[in-house]
Amino acid sequence: MVVLLLAVLLPVGAYLFAVRAAPAAARASLGPVLAPDTFILLKLLVVFAIFASPLVVAALLAAKFLLPTSWRTFTLGSLVTLATAAAYVEGHEVGSDRAWTVRRELLHDLAARSEPVVAAVESYIRANRRPPARWTDLVPEFLPDEPATGMAAHPRFELIVDPERLARRYGNNPWAIRLDIFGSGTQRWDELVFLPRQNYEPLGSSVVPVGRWALRGS
Repeated sequence: MVVLLLAVLLPVGAYLFAVRAAPAAARASLGPVLAPDTFILLKLLVVFAIFASPLVVAALLAAKFLLPTSWRTFTLGSLVTLATAAAYVEGHEVGSDRAWTVRRELLHDLAARSEPVVAAVESYIRANRRPPARWTDLVPEFLPDEPATGMAAHPRFELIVDPERLARRYGNNPWAIRLDIFGSGTQRWDELVFLPRQNYEPLGSSVVPVGRWALRGS
């Protein structure tokens, strides 16, 4: 009876955990407070699901011959182990898809909140006929402080004005604003970027628009 109960509860629990944990980890990685990296736990469970569960079944098989256990006990134990691993893997896939949606929503909100930063750079250019060389050039006339993202893991924007770098990676724009969002967990995007010419298409097929900004992958 206990084994039958575990045969139901463990796979269902593994699935629900993976579905909920992946979006929560994505949300925490872009939050104002730096939380423990729950992606590490998810990765450890992936390792167990893919590699360790067959070893558990092999150990149960060895125990079958070394200890007085029945084939029924071995079969039930193996089914519980493999079903739990399979449920976790499937839940992880579903949860990961939801995590990308969460990340995109959070970064879309960040792009909307950061429009005053773009406006400050544009005002500086109208006043000085050139882009600012650094964020401090905008303080205090155009911005009260250097712009911050409000995300503990990625706190600062990067202002790009180097012509060679702009030509190589940012479509020959006169300036660009970039936020490195590559983290320790698996990501679909490496950076959030703003280009004044809005010419994101030449940057590659991995570019996803978020308002006047864009998410760019590897």
